[in-house]
Amino acid sequence: MKTIPTFLILVLIFAPAFTQSPQQPRRPEHAIPLDGFLTKGGVVNFAESSVTYTGARSIPQVVKAGMELGNGDTIQTGSDARAEILLNPGYYLRLSARTQLTLVDLTPTNLTLKIEAGSAIVEVCVIRGRMAKWEYDRAFPFQYEPVTVRFPGNEFGIVSGGLYRFDVNEDRETRLRVSNGRAFFAGQRVDSGFSATFRDDAAKLEKFNIQTDEFDEWSRQRSQSLVRSNDTLKNSKWYRTLKSNSRSYLDTETDEERQSKRAASIVRALGGFVSFVQPGVFVRDSQSDWHAVENGHDLKYGDVVRTDDGGRLEIALYMTCSLFLTTNTEIVYGSGRDGDAAIEVVRGSAMIILGFGEEAEEFRRPVITFAGSGTEFEILQDGVYQLTTGPRGSDMKVYVGRARVGVRYIEANERALFGNSQVGVQKLGQYSRDSFYAWSVKRVIFLENRLRRVQLNGLWFFDDAAGHYTLVRGINWVKSPYGGNYEVGFIRFKTSAWRG
Repeated sequence: MKTIPTFLILVLIFAPAFTQSPQQPRRPEHAIPLDGFLTKGGVVNFAESSVTYTGARSIPQVVKAGMELGNGDTIQTGSDARAEILLNPGYYLRLSARTQLTLVDLTPTNLTLKIEAGSAIVEVCVIRGRMAKWEYDRAFPFQYEPVTVRFPGNEFGIVSGGLYRFDVNEDRETRLRVSNGRAFFAGQRVDSGFSATFRDDAAKLEKFNIQTDEFDEWSRQRSQSLVRSNDTLKNSKWYRTLKSNSRSYLDTETDEERQSKRAASIVRALGGFVSFVQPGVFVRDSQSDWHAVENGHDLKYGDVVRTDDGGRLEIALYMTCSLFLTTNTEIVYGSGRDGDAAIEVVRGSAMIILGFGEEAEEFRRPVITFAGSGTEFEILQDGVYQLTTGPRGSDMKVYVGRARVGVRYIEANERALFGNSQVGVQKLGQYSRDSFYAWSVKRVIFLENRLRRVQLNGLWFFDDAAGHYTLVRGINWVKSPYGGNYEVGFIRFKTSAWRG
């Protein structure tokens, strides 16, 4: 198995091969505009009967097809209503009757939903073909963007293409059913054919018998309709232009991508730089009270950072080292004995992903200190580390790498539990992951690919005849988990005359 640093280096090396088509140099006069296309989601694709939404500062309003939704909007369906909402291209959200769901964050690399009641299905188109042999962790295929689904008391992390159904019943029992795909929850991997149930702070994982209801069948019909719509786009003007004129191309670069490129260059140059923040993160120092953290904030030694039940944060500690905070977490950002970064986890959970690779030979590798409950853990190697602090002590997990507490070493796939002045080291199961791990690793994996997500995953295009948007694939060849291929795309390769 490759290490995280090797994997990241390979992603950076091979990224151009996955994101650039070997075609002629592009000239503006051959560009096809994005009229009728969408590069991201947040749009209602279908609404039936009584569907309403409530914004952060608005009264309930009727939801109609074509309506644009935003972060924080809550969707409510009536007793006989259904709705379909576009997320990232290739990612569909479907709601059954009597369902309440909040679109916490529609950012393409941080999709976060919260289901309070009812039933929802998330369909993620499946990428055809085999994964690269050099991929680090096959549990987290790099081609898929992360999706977090919160529910009363916990959250699920979706990490691959597939079909996921969420149900929250009247007594607040939550169930995830994975018909196809992979998710993580409460330190357990949930694969195809398994369900995960959460109730009264207890999790249960088991196989399930495939039993469908009207909501499942409606979702299948919607999926089949969308695949058929994609096929009809062979007759569209833009597609015929691409096919007939070898110099033509779809102008897919967006303002978001241009801003992301500028942000990426800043992140590589600074330390203590807040590269991503989800609302619900606050900071204070010795001279100030708590105030909200924004993207681009430059942390100083001694700053105290906390997240509420909705906040998450990514901090660039060094050029190739990131610190992640999950919800309900508080840390002190400080300096160690040698001036290197020292992170004290007061409560909650934090993750450090360190990947200096061969660059470490050119300068002194920093020794990062992770501290919690009065215990200091020194991070000694590139890798992935998670420290959780609670009333019973601290829990240090070394997924990849090596750490030290006192004179004792914690190796890869081990965890150290510290409480009552005792250190106990245990083996860490191969699939002992949670949604926070999935989100953090995905953030690192998409360091480069998130700048080219449209070229990789595709766009939404409005099918006038059907009256809804469907997927137009990019470089990745994709299919619906229900069956059927999205054949029409906008990428041309010299290896074939035309494979649309």
